[in-house]
Amino acid sequence: MCEGAIRPFAPKPLLSAGAGIYHHDLEPNASLFATRKACEPVHLQLNEKTWAVQVINNLGRPLNGARARLTLYNLDGTKSYQRDFDVNAAPSHATDLPPVEWPANLSPVHFVKLELLNQAGESLSDNFYWRAPRHPDDLQDLGTMPKVTLALKAARRVQSGMVWVNGVGNHFKGTPYGGLKNSGIGKESCLSELLSYTEEKSIQIFL
Repeated sequence: MCEGAIRPFAPKPLLSAGAGIYHHDLEPNASLFATRKACEPVHLQLNEKTWAVQVINNLGRPLNGARARLTLYNLDGTKSYQRDFDVNAAPSHATDLPPVEWPANLSPVHFVKLELLNQAGESLSDNFYWRAPRHPDDLQDLGTMPKVTLALKAARRVQSGMVWVNGVGNHFKGTPYGGLKNSGIGKESCLSELLSYTEEKSIQIFL
């Protein structure tokens, strides 16, 4: 759920805009990025109720000559299916693409990759899902995937102010976070935060 509010502050002549994003597990970080992606001017999505691929055109003009690509991967990473769709989407409208022919040999839990390209081949939108046809919450087969030791290698390469491994949400006092890309401006909760407000100066006193 996403909500916004505009509220006046007495000492200021201008209005201040505030917004809040709430998530069922009280961890709003994923909701922030999900909301931002869902609010794209042109958005490609999989309707998880009907399993239809949809193009949401929020622009005031039609989208013509675009191409959508759907790729299905089994749990072991093998590509099972791929299909391209011609896209002509009306303005301010949700356009259903032709029905997907889901292969019978898909793993019980599989992955759906969506890509939307304009006439020049430039990316307009992309999305990625894991799908469990038996029941949307029946993702137990994800636990059968082989374990890999890439956590620290991946954590070093991720461009983020904080990376969690085998957990999420814990933050120990004194450890820095934020200050990189969408993680906010400047490091917080550490010595680096204080240093960012200071400037070194050399003062020499002759006696």
